[in-house]
Amino acid sequence: MTARPGTSDQVAPGPAPATPRRRRPADRRRLIVDAAAKAFSDGGYHAVRLEDIADAVGISAPALYRHFPNKYALFAETTAALAASLRAALDAVPEGGDGELRTLLEAMTLASFENRRTGGLYRWESRYLEPEDRAIVLDVVVHQHRRVRAAARRLRPDLGEVDANLVAAAMTSVAASPTTHRASLPAREVTTLIPDAAIDLLDAALPEPTAPREPAGHGLVPSAKREVRSRSGRR
Repeated sequence: MTARPGTSDQVAPGPAPATPRRRRPADRRRLIVDAAAKAFSDGGYHAVRLEDIADAVGISAPALYRHFPNKYALFAETTAALAASLRAALDAVPEGGDGELRTLLEAMTLASFENRRTGGLYRWESRYLEPEDRAIVLDVVVHQHRRVRAAARRLRPDLGEVDANLVAAAMTSVAASPTTHRASLPAREVTTLIPDAAIDLLDAALPEPTAPREPAGHGLVPSAKREVRSRSGRR
């Protein structure tokens, strides 16, 4: 076929297709908090830079600042979120009944295991929180202790106040232990072995309370062995 004069058999190129617009994730704030929890737990509050957290999320620093005005605001929300997740795990366990203690310890262990990389953040780094924000974390810690103590005393009514506090604190430490080590165990084993070990403390033979000891001497305690040696050499 012969082309007509003044025409072309080539189709003129149309406009270039528009680049698809990148949509902002609906849960971007949660992604930032999750990344911050890992960063603060790994490096400590002072060592972490907001730019590092932004890089971990895949956003720019200005985008992060649209969610959090400064590092402290992000840190405070991160610790509050971790505390809230623990509170939710505790509140999911019905109060009362002989099985409450076991179920509480299993829930605490599972929460610690699922957050083992970040779960210790509010314990070790919460000293940097302002009083109002620290009170949020403390409220959950106290609530947890009281739940465990009450459940333990239902199973062992002979426990006095001091002994019940001691047993509850020991059980809580065992249940929270996954946040302090990196032993590789399946979740099913962890949520069986660790609650078993924690609940065994209920039968521990506790020593009789003793009167507080009197101070060995007066004055300041020597600050180092060198000071002790220098004092003994002057005698």
